[in-house]
Amino acid sequence: MPKYNQDLPFELKQLKNEIEKKIILIDKIEDITGIDQSQISRILRGQYMKKSENYHKLCKFALNNCNFRSSEISEHLIEKIKRITDNNDSSSLIAMYKLADYSE
Repeated sequence: MPKYNQDLPFELKQLKNEIEKKIILIDKIEDITGIDQSQISRILRGQYMKKSENYHKLCKFALNNCNFRSSEISEHLIEKIKRITDNNDSSSLIAMYKLADYSE
């Protein structure tokens, strides 16, 4: 039995919220991403594995199509950076440094 991750990332929480409010329709998500509606529902219930291709497609869809406040994205990005620096993940730190250096 695969081990599922029950903690949805903020982009999927927002997507779930927008589906519940009928801002985004699940059949439209299926059309755009090619992910079956039942699989989308399972992912949004927390029944997914982070390495799943559909999980990544759905996260990308949410980031590109949901209504986020820029402060919300900044907060979550800062949290992710803190986790990377706390873990001393040198390859990720180098990649972030290069991104920051190119953005100036």
